[in-house]
Amino acid sequence: MPEPLEGVRIVDLSRYIAGPLCAQILGDMGAEVIKVEPPDGEDGRIGLPIYESYSLYFASYNRNKLGVTLNLRTEKGKHLLRQMVERADVLVQNFRPGTMERMGLGNSHLAEINPGLITVNIAGFNPLSPYVDWPAYDEIAQAVSGLMDLTGPADGPPTLIGVYIIDHLTGLYAAIGALAALEQRRHTGKGQSVDVALVDSAVATLSTQIPWKLLTGQSETRNGNRNRRVAAINTYGTKDGYVYINAGRDHQWSRLVEIMGVPELRSAPAFATREARTHQKEQIDAIIGRWTAERTSEEVAAVLATSGVPSGPVRTVGEVAADPSLMASGMVLNVRTPEGAIVPVMGSPVRLASQACSVRKSPPAVGEHNEQVYGSLLGYSSEEIAAWRASGVI
Repeated sequence: MPEPLEGVRIVDLSRYIAGPLCAQILGDMGAEVIKVEPPDGEDGRIGLPIYESYSLYFASYNRNKLGVTLNLRTEKGKHLLRQMVERADVLVQNFRPGTMERMGLGNSHLAEINPGLITVNIAGFNPLSPYVDWPAYDEIAQAVSGLMDLTGPADGPPTLIGVYIIDHLTGLYAAIGALAALEQRRHTGKGQSVDVALVDSAVATLSTQIPWKLLTGQSETRNGNRNRRVAAINTYGTKDGYVYINAGRDHQWSRLVEIMGVPELRSAPAFATREARTHQKEQIDAIIGRWTAERTSEEVAAVLATSGVPSGPVRTVGEVAADPSLMASGMVLNVRTPEGAIVPVMGSPVRLASQACSVRKSPPAVGEHNEQVYGSLLGYSSEEIAAWRASGVI
């Protein structure tokens, strides 16, 4: 059976996380992805952490790609890129705004080369933002978007989320946009640009926060692990760690207090309704905390889950890494380094019944597929390719 995106060719000019992840998602679904890097490789190749001289950061976002080098500061390099664009379906780039235009490779120029091309442009800020020319990373997007203001303890400073969540969300949105544009092109025959920004992706996570502010003038801020509006939703200490419990609905609260041995709290006026419990958060957390403190996280989570009360142990990264279901479900895949060592990377959470995510190609070495792309795809001779390498074009 053909892979979902078999026959689709992606030119990936991006680096770091959001752009490479977008291209990798499409590559995991069967697209041919050509990763274009400077002759000495993209900056992500030295991204930490490094394991035995190999960047796990780079490995995490660059499987299922062909790797070529190209010096876009040279006219020959730009010419070779234009030839790749002629044969491509999608181009992914996350240069600073204006960079592609200064190289003569802006959206309008690329559309002239290939009217069916879909150009995915990933930026820090959207074009209407007053900060559009500022450099941006995930952490900057978390700060500028207001997300940091909602994260952390109520009496503490704004706090980053512990992973590059906005880079990942932006990569996902970019891949969704590319897939939508590919489907529209199937009907119209025309390509288009898809624009995604880190800060927009971060703002989108705010959910009801912006509408509530616009409607009422009221702002919410950091609240730790509690729910801002509903009680019996929090992290609670146990004998061996922490457990998260979400018993905000009336029937969940009823089951919880029965399990804890205090069924009288179901009908007590201060606890009988969700509205009443909202005003008793401190007392409710103290009651639940005393009960959980006498049990392990797994014991609490198991008894609540089997009773229909959503809960889960707060696992450490080490505990998650030791979970055998990660390998069994494909959430951890193995790739090979250029030196032949095997290292694990995270797999794809998307599971198509017709096609499991697999590693068809490990992350490429710098320029590993120059001969294949410039020779087989573009039709140049090995002598020409060798001359470009010697002159710094590739």
